[in-house]
Amino acid sequence: MTNKIALVGASQAEEGEFRSLLGPAAARLKQRWELVAEPDADLVVVDVDSIFGHMAWLKAHGAGKRTAALTDRVTARESDLVLQRPLSADAIAELLTRYGQDMPERHFEPPTEPVAAAPPPRVIPTPAPPRAVPVRPPAVSPPTPTPVAAPEPVMAAPPPTRDSTLIDFLTGASLLLPARLQTAGAPDLVLDPATQSYHAAGAGLRALTPHCQRLVRKADWQEMSKAELDHAKAVAPAQPYSRLLWFYTLAVSNGQMLPGLDANARYKLNKWPQIEREFAKHFRIATFMLKQLSTLPEIVDGSGATLADVIDFVNAYDSIGFVDNDIAKPADPADATKGGMLSRLRNPFGR
Repeated sequence: MTNKIALVGASQAEEGEFRSLLGPAAARLKQRWELVAEPDADLVVVDVDSIFGHMAWLKAHGAGKRTAALTDRVTARESDLVLQRPLSADAIAELLTRYGQDMPERHFEPPTEPVAAAPPPRVIPTPAPPRAVPVRPPAVSPPTPTPVAAPEPVMAAPPPTRDSTLIDFLTGASLLLPARLQTAGAPDLVLDPATQSYHAAGAGLRALTPHCQRLVRKADWQEMSKAELDHAKAVAPAQPYSRLLWFYTLAVSNGQMLPGLDANARYKLNKWPQIEREFAKHFRIATFMLKQLSTLPEIVDGSGATLADVIDFVNAYDSIGFVDNDIAKPADPADATKGGMLSRLRNPFGR
C-alpha cells in the first residue's frame, strides 16, 4: 500500500528538499510514501511557522486530516506530530514512524523489487612503510615567524524586518501569553494563545476591521494578568481563532483571489457554514455554492451577489476549510515579493 503525504505552506526550495529526502526515509522503514496534493493526502505536514501556517493547519484539521507541524520549535501546539527543521532523512523517518504508531490499522507493504546485496569491499593490502632515513638537523635555527594579528570577527547582518499585521500574531508563536491590542475606532481585542480564542466586547465582527487593516508590532500588544483576562472573559464570551481568521481574510481580500486559489476553478461548499448575521448576502451565496461545483461567474449569476463579494466569500471560507475546488494550484512564494495578494494580506496599505 502506498501512503500519501502532502507538504503545505513551505517554500518551493524546501518542498524540493523534502521530496528528495522522503524516498530514502521511507526506504529505511520499508514503506511506500508518495508526495501528493493536500486533498488526497493521508498525512498533511503544515509549515506552522509561515504567515498562513495556522490557517492552513485549521483547514487541514477541519477536513479531518491527520496533521504534522513543520517548525523550528521542538514542540508545536498544533500537533503532537512534529517535523523539526532543518530537514533530514532521519527526522522524516522518525515522523513516518510515529505516524505509523498512531495508525496501527494501516498495513505497510515492503518494496516488491528485490534489492541486490552490495558486493563485499575489496581488501587492498597496505604496503609496508618505507625505511626512515635519518636527517641531520640544520646548524642554524629557523627564523622566528612574524606574529599575524587575528582577523576581526565578521558580524552577521541582522535578518531583514518586515511589516506585520494581525495575521502574524494569529498564526505564529509571537504571543505566548494573553495580550490586548488597542486600535483607534475599534473595541479592544484580547487574544488568549492558550485556548486559541479571542475576546472583543460589545461589537460585531465589522467593528474589528481597524485591527485587520493596520500594521501591528509586537510592542503594540499589552500582556495581561490572569485577573485582567478573567475580566475580559466576563465582559465578552470567548470566540475561536478560526472565526477571527475568517473575518480577517474577508476584510483584506478586496475582491482578489488568495494565493493557491484559481479564478478559473469551480468551487463548492463542503458543508453549511455558520452565516454571520452582519453579512446577509452570504446566505444567498452559501445556498447556491452548497449545490454543486460552479465557476465564479456561475455563482454570481445564481446568488445575485457581485463578483467581488463572491471572491471574498470563497477566500474567507476556504481559509477555514469549508470550500472545495477542482483545480489544485500551489501558492507562489514569490507572490509576496511581486506585490501580489500575499503581500497585500500582510501589508494592506502597501507600506
